[in-house]
Amino acid sequence: MGDIIGFTASRIPRLYTLDGYVEEVNRVVKRLKADGFVTGACVGGDEFIALAIRRFHRRTPHTVVVPWLQRYVSGRAIEAATEVVRMPPQSSYRQRNVQIVDRSTRMVAFWTERKAHSGTYMTINIARRAGKIRDADIYSV
Repeated sequence: MGDIIGFTASRIPRLYTLDGYVEEVNRVVKRLKADGFVTGACVGGDEFIALAIRRFHRRTPHTVVVPWLQRYVSGRAIEAATEVVRMPPQSSYRQRNVQIVDRSTRMVAFWTERKAHSGTYMTINIARRAGKIRDADIYSV
C-alpha cells in the first residue's frame, strides 16, 4: 500500500497572489504518488488543495475532514471529496487536525511561516510528533 497523503495549508496571505498560491499547490499535488489523500474543508488553502487533487488525481480516494464549526467551510472542497468525515458537535479545530494526521501516512504543508494563531503550524507539530512530516514536505507560501 502506498501513501495516504494528508495536507495542511495556511490561508492565503494578503501579500501573496491567488494565482501564485494555486500554482504552487498544483505543482506539488501534480507530482505526488498516493493511494489516497486527506484534506480539511476550509476556504483558501484546503479548498485549492482539494481542487488540485480533483484535477490531477480524479480517480484517487480523497477524504475531506469537515470541522464542526463551519464558519469558514468551502462547499467546493466538500464537493471534490470521495468521502466526507464530519467532526462531532463541540469538537475543536485541533481535533480536526489530529484526525487529518491520524488518517494519513505522510503529511504535506503549505505554510506562511506565521506561528501565532496558526492551525497549520499546530498541524505541522502534530505531524512531526507522529513522524509523518519531513522538512522537505513543508512549502513556504
